[in-house]
Amino acid sequence: MIALVIEESGQKSIDEFQTWIAQSDWPSAIKQTQEQYLRPYYIQKVRANAKKKIEAEVIATLSNRKEEWLGSVEERDTPEPEPNWDDIKKKIYQSTNIQNRDIVRENSLLITSLSLLYIDFAEACCTGHSGRIEQCIRCFAVIFQTTRSTKYAREMMHIVACFKRLWKKEMKDAWLESCLINISGWPNKFIPDDRFDEIIIMLNKENINPSANAKSDKFLWETVSQNVLSLCNSKETLSQATGLTSHGNRHSIVSSYPDVCYLVKLLTNEAVFNEQLRRGNSESDLPDLFANGSALLARGVLLTEYIISFRGSWVLAGPRPQGDDNVNDMAVGNEDADTDTVEGRGREMEMDYN
Repeated sequence: MIALVIEESGQKSIDEFQTWIAQSDWPSAIKQTQEQYLRPYYIQKVRANAKKKIEAEVIATLSNRKEEWLGSVEERDTPEPEPNWDDIKKKIYQSTNIQNRDIVRENSLLITSLSLLYIDFAEACCTGHSGRIEQCIRCFAVIFQTTRSTKYAREMMHIVACFKRLWKKEMKDAWLESCLINISGWPNKFIPDDRFDEIIIMLNKENINPSANAKSDKFLWETVSQNVLSLCNSKETLSQATGLTSHGNRHSIVSSYPDVCYLVKLLTNEAVFNEQLRRGNSESDLPDLFANGSALLARGVLLTEYIISFRGSWVLAGPRPQGDDNVNDMAVGNEDADTDTVEGRGREMEMDYN
């Protein structure tokens, strides 16, 4: 992000950028850059415009090739086999695609956009902002539709449906208030509930004795495991009271400033965010996950399949008539209700990036 702002502000080095920050309204500059280049569907529009230009050039080049071939055939006495125009068209498209696009810049903007989304989600988890987590989950629900993680995609879609329509306000508030937990009481030390479960499992595994018998194993699972956090706190308090040396289990605190400066310098010297055509190749072309996921959801097939398989729809529909193989009847009981359910819920489940 810093390298992108440096490119847009016209600075040539980190030192010039630091001087520029001291003399300008840098928050507005960063916000403007983000809204201009990292907004949803920006890369999709860039690629769509390039595709129109590429297709026009491919058609023109292919027609010229055909005219040249016909002219050469007329000049020759011996017949010549007609070339495979489909293969020629593919080769022309590949060369024209590289000449009219900056794939390196497109990939960099996509990676930056997704990285900011992940950083926002990680920071929201640490600081306990469950509302920001909800917004990030809506974006993840769109992105996962284009991946092979079908279970994650379905669960993300389900939880967004719960947020938007299925849950009552009290249920939604209960989820937002309990999706994170702070076991230390320190600020910015929140963790997700499933990670807390993994910590409990880890602590219990540390207390397992390889030579345990049936009696000690029963004592571990029925007594120790239920008080594992209290035992850890008692152990820490006893160590502090007796003055024992504790090296802790935290990583050394290292400043990220040198690494950030090195990466920014590298990206700036390579002019990654400066638009230069003919960079990259088709094999390194990254997909726009958010745009592709939005396109899949806009077709309505995934939403309709979810509504049909959703158990709440079975309750609304009532008992299914025997011998009826039409799975669409599982959603609702009549045509009017079916239209309202599929289209209405589909509109309710539209993903809002903001």
